[in-house]
Amino acid sequence: MNDRTLYEQLLGITPPWQVTQVTVDPAIQQVRVTVAPTPDTTFACPVCQRPCPGYDQRDERAWRHLDSCAFTTWLVARLPRVQCPAHGVKTITVPWAEPHARFTAAFACFVRRVLQATRVQAQTAALLGLTPDEVRDLLARTVAQGLAARAAARAAEAAEPLRQLSLDEKHYGPGQAYLTGLGDPERQRVWDVAPERTAAVVAALLERSLTPAQREGVESITVDLWQGFADACRRVLPQVPLIYDRFHAMHELNEAVDHTRRREHRALRQARQPGSKRKYGDSPLTETRYWWLRNAADLPEARREQLWRWQAEGLETAQVWAYKEAFRAFFAQPGVEAGAQFFHEWHAGAVALGNEALTQVARQFAKHREKLLAYLEQRQTNGWAEYVNGVIQQLRMVTRGFKSFAGYRRAILFYLGGFDLCPHTSP
Repeated sequence: MNDRTLYEQLLGITPPWQVTQVTVDPAIQQVRVTVAPTPDTTFACPVCQRPCPGYDQRDERAWRHLDSCAFTTWLVARLPRVQCPAHGVKTITVPWAEPHARFTAAFACFVRRVLQATRVQAQTAALLGLTPDEVRDLLARTVAQGLAARAAARAAEAAEPLRQLSLDEKHYGPGQAYLTGLGDPERQRVWDVAPERTAAVVAALLERSLTPAQREGVESITVDLWQGFADACRRVLPQVPLIYDRFHAMHELNEAVDHTRRREHRALRQARQPGSKRKYGDSPLTETRYWWLRNAADLPEARREQLWRWQAEGLETAQVWAYKEAFRAFFAQPGVEAGAQFFHEWHAGAVALGNEALTQVARQFAKHREKLLAYLEQRQTNGWAEYVNGVIQQLRMVTRGFKSFAGYRRAILFYLGGFDLCPHTSP
């Protein structure tokens, strides 16, 4: 086997293409593999696929390929142009790369996978010997192709069904800049992103992202209690039940516990001891902040027993915490009827306690009682959306922010959109 035959197999070059030359340069650790069509090959118009006579050849160009034996490998060719009666002079397409691409399809696939793993464009570029612009261009190309595939399916009335949806907000810029993410929890992907969280913008997001058939097939939407989400869903998807997400519900209760802890800590702390490095004196609640925010079942036994003792002794923070922990049982109720009875009893006790923060949460829950009870029918949560928020936050940190919403949206859809990273199987 000679070097040309070897590289034909390594690169997957098949007729009418053949390897004509392999040049190895040890000084710069580079391999250049030149390919050309076999004589008398007839090519097709890239638009209509009609066989056409040749017109001329373009200048030689190179595509970066997967490294071979630690040597940077380039595939080199002069692409023929054909003259189509219907579409004029066109450059042919090649099996190893996408039109106008800088890399072979195999190398592009590898770059995308490295980018998914590192989540840092500059780091990916440094690892693979690329420029940040090349990596950024490939990311943008991937998202554009994924969205184009969805648009094509939509136009052909072949869009895939979406049974469950989630709407969630994420602060991403200065001031009150929020984006809205439309998620597909069933397949764990972000379907699309909007630059604001107003009811009008969210309604437009739902209308442009979903076909009429997809809207009819939606069975549930998980949301938080922001009114704009409810208004947008009633406008676009009036038949779909809204589910108040359990993660947001528990977050509201945790906020009530923490508010109470901070107030009670200030009231109970003693005078500062002489020589102490602390700015203020201690209280029984000193350094207990994270005890109250965790699930009781996840706490060490000794710590959990201490919290229950404080609850029995009448410490207000512990009493609010006990109601927070008790509410977890709501999500384990066997059905809507049992859930309604549980909620009635929990709500009455929470309000009777007289804690301002807990009462406010209890009344908020009562206002949105139907959304809470809807969970017991659908058993759908926004847990995946919370994971998405974590990834988005990580993207913000490693990139030190995005200059525009468009760049932010591209990054979110690349990492979380569920697009096919390797749509082409040819090298």
